[in-house]
Amino acid sequence: MKSSWFWKEADGHKRPTALLEWGLVLLSVLLLWAGWPGRGWPGLLFLAFTPLLALAEYLYNGGYRRPGRRLMGRVYLALLLWNLICTGWVGFATLPGMLAMVAINALLMLIPWRLYAWFKKVKPQRALLIGLLAWISLEYLHMHWELAWPWLNLGFGFGNYPGWVQWYDYTGILGGTLWILLANGAFYMVFWRHGAILQGQVRWLSLTYALLFVIGLPLLLSIWRGNAFEAEGKPVEVVLVQPNEDPYSNILISHPEKVGLLAKTDQLVSLTDSLITQNTRWVLWPESALPGFVWEYNPAGNQTLQTLYHWQSQYPNLEVVVGATTGTLVTDTTASRPTIRQRRSTNERYEAHNSAIWLSHGRAPEFYHKSVLVPAIETLPFASVLGPIVGPILESAGGVASGFAPQDSAEVFWTKDSLALAPSVCYESIFGDHTREFVNKGAQAIGVITNDAWWAESPGHRQHFAYARLLAVSLRRPVLRAANTGISGFIDAHGRVKQKTVFYTETALRDTMIFSEYKSVYAQRGDILGTTAAWLLVALLASALVQRSTQRHKA
Repeated sequence: MKSSWFWKEADGHKRPTALLEWGLVLLSVLLLWAGWPGRGWPGLLFLAFTPLLALAEYLYNGGYRRPGRRLMGRVYLALLLWNLICTGWVGFATLPGMLAMVAINALLMLIPWRLYAWFKKVKPQRALLIGLLAWISLEYLHMHWELAWPWLNLGFGFGNYPGWVQWYDYTGILGGTLWILLANGAFYMVFWRHGAILQGQVRWLSLTYALLFVIGLPLLLSIWRGNAFEAEGKPVEVVLVQPNEDPYSNILISHPEKVGLLAKTDQLVSLTDSLITQNTRWVLWPESALPGFVWEYNPAGNQTLQTLYHWQSQYPNLEVVVGATTGTLVTDTTASRPTIRQRRSTNERYEAHNSAIWLSHGRAPEFYHKSVLVPAIETLPFASVLGPIVGPILESAGGVASGFAPQDSAEVFWTKDSLALAPSVCYESIFGDHTREFVNKGAQAIGVITNDAWWAESPGHRQHFAYARLLAVSLRRPVLRAANTGISGFIDAHGRVKQKTVFYTETALRDTMIFSEYKSVYAQRGDILGTTAAWLLVALLASALVQRSTQRHKA
């Protein structure tokens, strides 16, 4: 009998076979992978968690002594494989760090499933709601704590399809997460509840309603919102430069003969000169493009900076943003931050920064220090506690124990004629709630300088570029993206790609973008979905615990 492949009788209960249990796990992993950017189709994400929801139902109805433990093991494996397949490229930079990140993030993702499983036992009618609130709360946490790693937040799944989510200018990416979770709950009810699809008993009318209301209405809203919004502002000509430098050998891949600080700088200038015009207002060079180490207290003594100022003098209206590693002296002798280092030659104490430097005529260079740092690569989370324990291990594995020192708040580069650019450095550009601070300080465009070459030819750089398209929609700002080896590109306020480069090529791009002062609802309010979900979750958990305690006392 066909159903015997999927069901077995044991202790008077109908239980899923091993084939069904592990098949559901692998199906969920396959859907998550095939739905994720770089080359996935996000429609599959609407179904990706339904196999695991079905597995939870079948295990809890199967008369197992510890169904929750059995479920958690299988769900954890699914989450672990999803993390490994979609973010395993981090291993190109640090293999031990990647393995730890994958294991820890999958464990954190298990928390909403554990709460869902508990409520399935004590209050099954609220289980799906609790799981939804817990997942959104976790994604919100992942954008605001020291172990921040929101790379797999579900709302990023629409990165290559921003036309589906033009209403992100109201909700941010958490709106997409909510949509995906609601769809998974609906399609679980249609396809998997009581084994419907396995027994050929899918309720087609319910499927029609789910497609119309859960999928169709948000898509129609997106079409309306996309058509209703029109970017207005100042047209500004911008040049993006992609030097194509190997970050491990510090050699220009297209010009290995050009070594030394000035030779590399000359090549950047040459690339820029190939496209720049007298109308160009901004030039963006990528993260860490400026060779060497720049001391911020003495820019006049830096030969490379002075060479750039001399070149810039040919273009009176030109503003240049370039990525560099910079240092600031720590003069407070009582300071004891984990990021403080010591110069061996002078015993001076200093901090290092991953910086964007703004060069403008008639003024000293301004420095913005990357505010959101990559855990275990650029900063050690909870350093005061973990530093003495894992610091030496982390450094030997390719990370940093002292790390870079971040800037406390966003900073905008304002020209004399009131053009305002947000300098967003690499990883921090995926944090919408952080980047909106630039907009609220007047930024009319988002300049992203990044170096994605650490991850080689992997999905990482494609995902990072796709996420920038959603940032453009959320904040209704053009994104000007200069990447060391690609993908560089111009993205308009609808998330549409106007131009982009090919990975591992030396090139430059020029385009005219609309610098806008419009503020989206998301730019003004931020991730209110996240805070709302967190408070509702706390209230429901507290209510459940109180009721359980009362019932125990009565018993």
